[in-house]
Order: sequence, then C-alpha cells, then structure tokens
Amino acid sequence: MSATFLPPVATSPPLSPGVWPVHRVFGETSFRADAEVQAIAFGPGGLWSVEEGGGLRQWDGATGKLRAWHELEEDATLWSFRQDGRLLAGCTADLILWDLPSGRRRAIIPQAAWITAVAFLPGMDLAATGHDDGLVRVWDIADGTLLREFHGYFRPVSALAFSPDGKRIVSAGEDKLMLIWSIDTGEIDGLFGGHTDRIPAMIWHPDGRRIISAGWDTTARVWDAETHEPIILLNSHVGQVVALALSPDGSLLACADEANAVHVWDLNTNEELQILREAEAEIRCLAFNEDGTRLAAGRADRSLHLWQPVSGECLSDQVESTGTVTSVAVSPDGRRLTGAHGNVLRVWGVDSGGLSEERHGSELRSVAYSPDGQLLAVGGEQIELLNASSLSNVRLLVGPEKPIVALAFATGTPLLAAGGNASPDVWIWDTRSGEPALLIPDAVPGCTAQCLAFHPHKPVLAVGGCDWYETNGSDGLVVVWDVPGKRREALLGGGATAIAFDPTGRRLAVAGLDHVVRVWDLAERRLVGERIGHADTIRGLAYSPDGRWLASAGDDRTVWLWDAETGRAFSIASLSVQATSLVFTSDGKALFTGNGDGSCSELRIPAALSD
Repeated sequence: MSATFLPPVATSPPLSPGVWPVHRVFGETSFRADAEVQAIAFGPGGLWSVEEGGGLRQWDGATGKLRAWHELEEDATLWSFRQDGRLLAGCTADLILWDLPSGRRRAIIPQAAWITAVAFLPGMDLAATGHDDGLVRVWDIADGTLLREFHGYFRPVSALAFSPDGKRIVSAGEDKLMLIWSIDTGEIDGLFGGHTDRIPAMIWHPDGRRIISAGWDTTARVWDAETHEPIILLNSHVGQVVALALSPDGSLLACADEANAVHVWDLNTNEELQILREAEAEIRCLAFNEDGTRLAAGRADRSLHLWQPVSGECLSDQVESTGTVTSVAVSPDGRRLTGAHGNVLRVWGVDSGGLSEERHGSELRSVAYSPDGQLLAVGGEQIELLNASSLSNVRLLVGPEKPIVALAFATGTPLLAAGGNASPDVWIWDTRSGEPALLIPDAVPGCTAQCLAFHPHKPVLAVGGCDWYETNGSDGLVVVWDVPGKRREALLGGGATAIAFDPTGRRLAVAGLDHVVRVWDLAERRLVGERIGHADTIRGLAYSPDGRWLASAGDDRTVWLWDAETGRAFSIASLSVQATSLVFTSDGKALFTGNGDGSCSELRIPAALSD
C-alpha cells in the first residue's frame, strides 16, 4: 500500500449557486463546538480543536470566539494534534494528515489494521501508530515510508509516546504492559508494569529520563525511563484518569479524571498545585500553551474550558446550557427573537440586537408565538404558556409525554398543538381555558411525533413522525388531520424531521430522513417536486409569507433558499454550527436559524431576489 499525498485543495467544497452571508448572530457563544471535543492543541493563530465528525475549529484564546472552521469530512475514530499544533492526524484504517492553519489534507497513509493510538515526534516528520492487531508502526510522514514495525502485543495498543531524541518509543497495550522500543534496532529496551487497568495516555518527559502514564485504575504514574521503576504514584484521583498534558518545559503536569476534575502537579517538587473542578462534563483532552500559562480542556458537552494552571483562575465563560438544539421563534410584529436552548430561554430585540430577557428553567426543546403575539409557548419537560412580553407564567399544560419537541399555534382559533418524540400522540389545547380540546391518539401510527404544522387558514394539522426502528418497512409517516372532524385527510409515506405549509395551505413541504425535501400538493394528493442539496439531517423548513421562497436548514451547517415554484436553489448560507430550527420574519425580508450552540443567525433575503 502506498501513501497518497494530495495537492493543497480546500477542505470544504465551494457553495453554489450563490453564497448567502450571515447578517448577524444573536447570542454568539464562546468555546462551543458542534459535537464532542476529541482533541485540542495550541498552535498557529490560537487554540485549535477537532470534534466528533471532523469539525476543525480555530479559536481566539483570549475571547473564546471562533476565528475559522473547516469541515474535514472524515469520520475518524481517533484524532490527535502534533505538539506544535501544526499537524492533525485523523485515524481510521488509514492515517490521514491535515496541515494547520490551512486545514488542507496533506496525505493519506493506508494501514494494515485499524489505528488505536497515534503519536508524533516534535520537530521531525515521524509518527507512530498503534493498532488493534497489537502492532506498533513508525512512519516517515514526509513520504509515507514505513520505517519500523514492532511486534509486542496480542491485544490492541492503547497509547504511544516518543522519547525526546526520537531514538525510542514507549507503548502501552490493553494487557496493561508498557514496553520501550529502540527505533534503530527494533528491539525491546525495557518492559514495566504496575497499572491494574487500561492505560489511555502516556507522555515522555522532555528531560528524557521520565515517562508519565495515565490509568483507569485511578492513578497517574511517573516512571524512570532507564530503570523502569516508578518514581511517584499520583493517586489523588477519585475516578479513572483519562487524559494527560505536560507543559512544554516539563514543569507542569495536568491529569483529568472521570470525576471531571483536572489535577495540576509541579513535577519539579512532585506537589499538587491545583484541582480544577469547574468542568461539569467529561473531559476528553488537555493541552498547554507554549509558555505553560494556559491549560485548555475539551469536553464531551461540546465545549472547551480554559484555566491559568498555577493559580487555578478560570479564563473562560462557564457554559450554562448543555442542550444540542435551539428552537427559534420571531414575534408576529418582528420585534422580538426568542431562542430556547438547554434550560435557558432568551429574548433579543431584533432592532437593537441586544438581550432583553432571559429565563432559566427545565430542559427546553420547542418554542412558538401565538398569532396575536400575546402568548409564548415553550415545551420540553413540560409545556408552559407565558406572557410574551414579561415571560411570566400564564398556565401550565399537562398531558403529552416528554420531551415536547414540537409546538404549533393555529391561525384564527385559540388552539395549540404539541407532540413529543417519545409518543405517537398529539395533544391540542384551547389556550383561553388551558383545557385539552382534543387528544389524537396514535396521530402517526408506529412512529414518534417529530414536527407539527397548522394549515394557515383552517384547523387542519400536519403531523410528521419517524419510525426509528423501521419495523414496518418504512421510516415514518406524515398524517394530515381535520381537527374539528377528528379524521385523517391525508397520509403521506416517509418519515419527516421538519414540515411546513405554504401560505395558501395547498402545498406541504416535508424534510425526509434521506435529506431530501419533498413538496406535496394536498388538493391533488401528488408529489410535485423534490429539493436535493443537503448532506445531513434537515432540522428546519419555512415558507416566506408571500410564498415565493422555501428555506431549509440542517445538521450540515447550511441554509438553502429555494424558489418555491420551480425548486431552483438561489442561495446557500454556510454556518459554523448546526442549524436546528428555522423561521421567517412576518415581512419576509429575513429569516432566523436556531443553532446547536445556543446562538441564532439572521439571514437577509438577497436584494437581487427581493424585487
């Protein structure tokens, strides 16, 4: 197998037919990614992170704001930065290398077995890979040449580290044994053990005399690299030690454990300096900056955290919400933008762009304004009707199984529909009395209710459902209900993640699980068009009030603007985060997306298209 070295091409394909710029961002967050952060490093231009799914982000280390991002389009099972932050490895059955800060793919080096560990030699084009077949391989990554292969384990390799002079490498296997290899001779220079559980990380100290290992046995250990004897046992952890980082001068060691604590040690005195406990989610990775004055942690809740390691001072904003979905709504007068994310409800003034109200409570998944703008419905663990101006509670609606993921107000009647993704049932309330007006049991048979939309002119409700198990040969249904008549008007095959009526009520747009938007003519019961372009799940659909445009947004971080009649795509907006909901303003001049990090993006209809 030969390595493939690629020309410097952009990692994200150019968007066409037209790039649609984001006008404003409301509630812009700091140090928030789209998925679990799996590797971090300080490098050229700031702090870098890579997340599950291959999102590479460059952060301003002082403000936490996103400077740049690249979609690497690789679903690697293991990511690792070189210590200088100028190279990134994505590991599968291949070793894939990416240059920073360009984010360009540099090489693909095929492997004979799945990669389970990787290490770089600072300052040189050497990398080592550990594999599930128990072998360790050393590579010249300048040309993809295999330099050495070590046979030492019958089980997968769990961690690797080069000696500072590049002459040796230490490996750990799932059998909990650590081996030191001579790269020149290919022979074992040392064997030592002591950990009683898995060893997920190792570092060779820059002085060449010490090796640090992390263990799931709740310890980190410092070893003599020559005698293979332990120097000190760092056993102040209450859970598995999962990640290590060493300051570049070797004076500070950071160890993260499953109790979400980071222990900072002075390796000159072997004294513990700090226990950093601000993190509320599992820590996946750690990194020091060049002078050891900053320590960063990447977490499972899609956030990064930053400290001054010696003083313990927290240098990043505390993450208040760990939600993955932002539901967004705009008041009918267009003056208020509301986003529900995690356990936080925020209201911004659209004209000023400033935050006007904030309310904390239980987990929120959906939000909707009543047509007259007087009420705001929020759903999650429960359904609350709020005064839209003051956010004070009007009444609590009890009935559907949580979580409530879909809410829809009817036009011209005081009806509110709600559905939860744990049930096929849909509840409809009279918002004046707070009493249930109708329960539609099994509104989407064999599915869970994912999305709702009321007809714009009459009490007809469309319910989109998904059958995640596909036990009946289909991935779901869309059912259109006559609410007063308590009967089905139409049944459309195929699951739905988002639905929207056009302003006439004649057409219904449905986002399928295959990432295709299908438009149905309900009067004629026929499919009239398909909109193909999204590369991942579509989370939001909305027609402009005049019916000219159909917009779609989703997990692929794009928003598409389609001609509602012809299906032609006019503009595509590229976001840095997943778009999880979508809504037009009442004048049709702009639309807003709710984003996976809790922010909301404003997109203006291009002037050339608004004539």
